[in-house]
Amino acid sequence: MYGTKAFGSVFPTLLRHPGGERETVAQDPGFPWPRVEHAPQVMYDVQMRRFVEGIAADEQPRPSGEDGLLLMRIIDAAYASAASGEVVRVAPE
Repeated sequence: MYGTKAFGSVFPTLLRHPGGERETVAQDPGFPWPRVEHAPQVMYDVQMRRFVEGIAADEQPRPSGEDGLLLMRIIDAAYASAASGEVVRVAPE
């Protein structure tokens, strides 16, 4: 991802940002180098292409923001259940 003031990438994990006059600072990602590839790059390329195509076509993304919210509620309920030992019910809004 490129911005007007910084650059970042996932593989390899890297963040570069201005550190002063004509200086670029590389942020340590905290991962050993080289990282072991856990999924082929083409998988991410296809996901990103579909994301950009959806924006260009003004299409509703799948999964949607509502889907993501429900998943986060499920995850929060799982943590709450683990902490309390009780069943935590999740109801979609």
